[in-house]
This record gives sequence, C-alpha cells and structure tokens, in this order.
Amino acid sequence: MKKLLLAFAFLNSWFSYAQLCNISYSGIILDEHDYTPVLSAKVTVKELNKTYSTDSGGYFMIDSLCPGVYNFLFYHHFGCEPVKAVKVLLAPVKDTVFLEYHYDDELEKVIIMGKSYSVDFLQKVKSASLDMQLERGKTWVDLLKTIPGVTSLSTGATIQKPVIHGMYGNRVLTLVDQARLEGQQWGNEHAPEVNPYAYESTTVIKGAAAVEYGSDAVGGVISTKMLPIPSDKRFGGLADLGYATNGNQLLGNLKLHGRFPKSKSFSWLLQGAYKKSGTLKAPSYYLANTAMDEVNSSAMLNYEGKRWNSHVAYTFFQTNLGILAAAHISNVSDLLKAFYAEEPAVKGDFTYRIQAPRLHTTHHLAVWNNMYKFNTKHAVELNYSFQSNDRKEMDSHNGFQTKESVLMSLQLNTQSMTAAYIHQWHPKVKGKIGVNYWHQTNYYEGRYFVPNYYKNAAGGFWIESWNITEKHRVEAGIRYDWMNYDTYLIENGSVSNYLHNYGHLSGTFQYLYTINHHLDLRVSGGNSWRAPSINELYSNGIHHGAALYEIGDRNLKEERAWNIGGGINYSSVRWSAQLDVYHYWFSNYIYLQSTGTPILTIYGAYPAFAYQQVQATYSGMDLNVNYKFTGWLSASLKGSLVRAYNQKTKQHLVNIPADRLRPSLLFTKEFINEDQLKIRIGSTLVRKQTKAPVEYDYVAPPKGYVLMDLAVLYYLNYDKGDIVFSVNAENLLNTKYRDYMNRFRYYADEMGRCVYLKIQVPF
Repeated sequence: MKKLLLAFAFLNSWFSYAQLCNISYSGIILDEHDYTPVLSAKVTVKELNKTYSTDSGGYFMIDSLCPGVYNFLFYHHFGCEPVKAVKVLLAPVKDTVFLEYHYDDELEKVIIMGKSYSVDFLQKVKSASLDMQLERGKTWVDLLKTIPGVTSLSTGATIQKPVIHGMYGNRVLTLVDQARLEGQQWGNEHAPEVNPYAYESTTVIKGAAAVEYGSDAVGGVISTKMLPIPSDKRFGGLADLGYATNGNQLLGNLKLHGRFPKSKSFSWLLQGAYKKSGTLKAPSYYLANTAMDEVNSSAMLNYEGKRWNSHVAYTFFQTNLGILAAAHISNVSDLLKAFYAEEPAVKGDFTYRIQAPRLHTTHHLAVWNNMYKFNTKHAVELNYSFQSNDRKEMDSHNGFQTKESVLMSLQLNTQSMTAAYIHQWHPKVKGKIGVNYWHQTNYYEGRYFVPNYYKNAAGGFWIESWNITEKHRVEAGIRYDWMNYDTYLIENGSVSNYLHNYGHLSGTFQYLYTINHHLDLRVSGGNSWRAPSINELYSNGIHHGAALYEIGDRNLKEERAWNIGGGINYSSVRWSAQLDVYHYWFSNYIYLQSTGTPILTIYGAYPAFAYQQVQATYSGMDLNVNYKFTGWLSASLKGSLVRAYNQKTKQHLVNIPADRLRPSLLFTKEFINEDQLKIRIGSTLVRKQTKAPVEYDYVAPPKGYVLMDLAVLYYLNYDKGDIVFSVNAENLLNTKYRDYMNRFRYYADEMGRCVYLKIQVPF
C-alpha cells in the first residue's frame, strides 16, 4: 500500500521523532559502592535482541539506533534477574549508570542518574514523568512550571502563558507536532491551545533553538510531543478520570491507538478529553464567574516505511471560560477602590454557569509531515500545517444592551510550510539546511482592537554540529528571516492601508566541554530579533479578557537581542546538579507599561497601558539540584532568578518574575510484586518583587509567599502496564496570597487549597 490514507490525527506521533537511524546510546557503568568501573557488565536491548558488554573502563556504546522507545537490561552476569530501564531516544544520549550487584541470586538494582544530553547539545530540559503524571488534567503551563527557569504569566486562575528567562508572549515559541502554534498568542490572556492530556514528552529548549524554528524565539522554544506507538502493539489505550475539590472539577480523557493487522507500517491514534469546572474559591471567598469547560479531541495516521515516513494529524481544542467579575468595574472611583481593597466587591457563590464577561476560543490544527531517507546519512523533510483560531469575547452590556453579546470576534488563519535537508557529511559532522514559509490572515468583527491584516514570512536556516572529540563539541547556525504586514484600518470613515517590512540575520554558537563522566560545561552565544506584533503596533481599545485598555504604537521598530550564556552539569551516584546563567542585551525592547491613569469607556473603567520601546538588559540563573539519601529517599531543589533593567530610566523593568525556590522530598517504596508507592512533599517560596518600580504600576507588588503541596501516587502493576492512583494537594495550608505575575492581582487573591484525585488505566 503506497498511498498514505488521510485521517484525523493527534499531535506529535512517531513522525515527530522520525530521524535517520544514526542515534547512539552510550555511557559508563560504575559500582555504586566504590564508583569503580564495572568491566564485562551486560547491556541488553530487547528490541534488537542484542547484548553488549562494557570494556575494561566500564564503557559501552550502542550505535545506529532509530528514534523510538527501547527497553534496556543492565546486569553483571548471566543468572541474575535484570532490572528494566526504558529510554526514549530522540537524539544521541550518554548516561552514567550506577550498578549495585551481588554474586548471589538477589535482585540487582540499577539506578540511572546522570544527565543525558544530545550531541546537538541544545539546552533541552524535559519534564519529569512524575510531574507529568501529577499535572495531567491541569493546564499545559502547569506542567511546564515544574521545569527550572519556567514560570507563568496569569490572567486569573484559568489562563496562563509560559515565561522562560522572564520572557513571554512573542518571545517564547510553542511547537506542536513540529508546527508553530499560531493562535491569538500576542495577548497576555491568550493561553496556548494545548491539551495536557495528549502529550507525554514536553521539552523546553532555552535560547539556542531560534536558528531552526524562527528568529523570534528569544526566550526559548517549547516543543510538545507524543511518544511513538510501540511496533508490537496492535491495539491499546489509556483512560484517565479525575476530580478536583476547588471548583468541583471533573476531568476525563480517553486515548486509543494501534496498528493495522495486515500492514504494521500504518499506526493510528484517537483521543478525546473533557474538563468542566465550577466557580473557583480563594481561601476566604468565591472568585465570581470563574467557571469553565474545555473539550479536546484528536486523531492521527502514520506510515513508517523503509525510506519514507509520513504523518497526518488533526487536533481540535475548544474552551469556554468566565472572566473574573471583580475585574470589570463600571466607574473610575470604584476601580481605584478595588485596587486597594482586601477583598473584591463582587463575590460569588458556587455554580457551573459561565456568565458574561467570558471568552470562547476554538482552535483547529492540521499537519502533514513527511521524511524521505536516501540512506542512513541523508534525508529530506517536507512539512505542511494549517491552523484556524476563532476567538470571541462576550459581555453582558454592549452599550445600552442588557443581553449577552459578542463584543469582538477574531478569526486567525495560518498556513506554514517547511522543507529541510538533513545530512551527515562526516562521521563527526552533521547538520540541517532548510527554509520556512508562513501566510496568515486575521479578520475581526465587532469592537475594534486590532485591524484586519495579511502576514507573510519566510526564512532560511543552516545548522552544523561537529563532534570534535569525545570531550569537545561545537554547534553553530545562521538564519535569515523576512516578514511583511499588510494592514487595513478604518480611519475617518475610509479604509487605510499600511505596509510594514522587516528582515534580519540571526545566529547562534554553542560549545560543550565534557570534563569527565560526572561533569560537563557549556558556553553559548548568539543574536536574534523579532518584528513588533500586530497588537503592539495597532491595538487601541479594551482588551476584554485581560480587563485593561491597550494602546499600541505603529512606529515601533524591530526588537534586537544579543545573548551569552553558560551552564554546568554534574552527576554522581548521589548528586546531580545543573546551573545555567544567561545575559541578554536588547535594542528597541518592547514592553507594556502603565500610563498611570485609568480610562473610562461605555463598557466600564479599565487600567490603561501603552507599548514602549527602550534599551534593556536581562540577566538570570536557573538551578536544579538533586540528592539521593538512600534508595528510597531523595531531595531536590529548583530555583530561578532574573533581573531586567531599563537602560534609559536606570530602573528595573515591570512584569518580571520574582525570585523563587522549590525544595521537595520524594519517598519511593517498591514492592515485591512490582507495585510502587511515591510520596512527595514540596514547597514553593516566592519573594516579593522588590525590583519593580512602583511608579510604573497601579498597585505595588504583593508580598512574597510560601506554599506547601503533597502528592501520593500508587502504581499498581498488571499485564497492560501500571494503573496509577494519585492524590495531589496544592496550597495545602490554604494560604492567602497574590502573585505579581497575575494580571488580576489588582482585584482578588489566588485560588485556595485544591486536592486532585485521579486514576489512570492503560489497556
């Protein structure tokens, strides 16, 4: 069967990982007791039915692997019952494996600790499986926040945008199934349309990925993917059910996947999820009009041939959510009172009803990704995607009307194409050359916020990676981008047409020095740029979902950024640590700043903000430390801080995350029947943002806070996989607090205690 059947599909399947079969898995096996190399230890790969041995130095190397999921068995000698270790290999990986073995019939214990890294050594940080299990059913950004250096910009309790290195919005790029996610992401209350139930692999690529994915990924790239469907599985699936106490939230997800009996080259997946929440509650009152519901569905069809891989996918995302009633105030005097009130004037009772003001968003994404492999060293990619994003803002009072009406409707359609040539010209040198093209149209109806426009963009990139020696690796890339806005604006009763053209070079360089199997150093540098977004140029009106009045500036110039960074990774039998530092210089940095005076409209009174452009710098660090006390108890510490400085006013910038630490303890108990119990207790410590200039905001930054959380997971082993029961309590002490990065901190406290009860059943 030569033709690919077209079908509905879900995000990021096997094709997302389709690469040449030149991946290596290597490392060293050490004795856990004295750290000496274990010679002649065995490494068995079940999928290959092959066994490898370590040399006199304890080293092993397995090369020519295709991307996929592999089951590795580590043991010292035959006759010992091995312990399984599952690895998802998408790029070359090096591990340090600590093996505690005995020469009797006792079960060997294998502990894989070390920090894996890609030969391309982009700064990739993956979300841990434990965190993914706990965050399933919450927002996708909640999952990202478990990664050091990632925080969020919130609008109320239900809308979040990821923040990397203090940057968000158009400075952070989201990839879904290899396609740039194109929603109304320019708005701070426009959360990414990503279903957290659908993905089992989420990677944050900090800094250096801009060359391949776009010049505007100044802060980083977030890539979300699904794991490949096992080649030996004809039919399987997964069911999730959950309940959350705050808002009486109901959560459900069903995923089916398999392969066709007569043609194992074809695999398929169907998925659907539903979430419904009532009014959320702060520690001492209900947050009026915060109910929401969300529906997601997806399907995919893959073909995996000897040379040609093809992937067709479609996803649907729809959310309907209320906007905090306390944020919409009829007059300026009441607005000023709300800024300084301990509690909002408008409080609610529990209900599942979603009232105006509310947001209704629908997002469709279709992708067709193809790869043709000439041989093991050369291949071409050709990808296409189409997205349609429909957003409606409703209000209960449109002028003198009393019924709910659509204040604003935005329809954004995007088509994109990518062609790339993947090559390995030398055993130590490989790279990728490609071009991208995007075409986008935006139409609005109702109240004006941004104009109708066409957007065309094109870019070309070239990346090379050179593995000089076992200890030294370098990577460099260059990219050129061109972008054009063709806008149509009604002025004085007639249509005016404005054109904006932008184009620049960007590039990156990274160097990795592996000192030994415990320690490696990384240095990176580069430059990037981004064009002003359409709202930064033309917004002039109420941003209803964010409850503010925005004023754009059509004379804004391109934003340019130069960066340097470094990192150190350390791993041993008990310790693993990662420290990253970075510094950015910005020319024409664009940000939203308070005008200091609220604006009164026929729809109510709103704080006013205008887009400014200055010279700025960003500096910061991310820390992740783990320590294993025993086989059943470990501790971790994550932390981040960032400083952003306005060179013009000699003051710090506003809307920058405060310093934070995240310590936690993890207890793990494994039973003879292979059941497993995990208990994690953690705390989040956030300082008051003392660096933000008070004169450039309507309300001073809130106090710092400390939150406690507790999670219990039980993995019940059975033949189809683990049935997972989880109980997760957030804000365990029901602490009253407000977060500086929440737009609605002007009006209300954050959500109080919430306990999640979930079960996951594979079949």
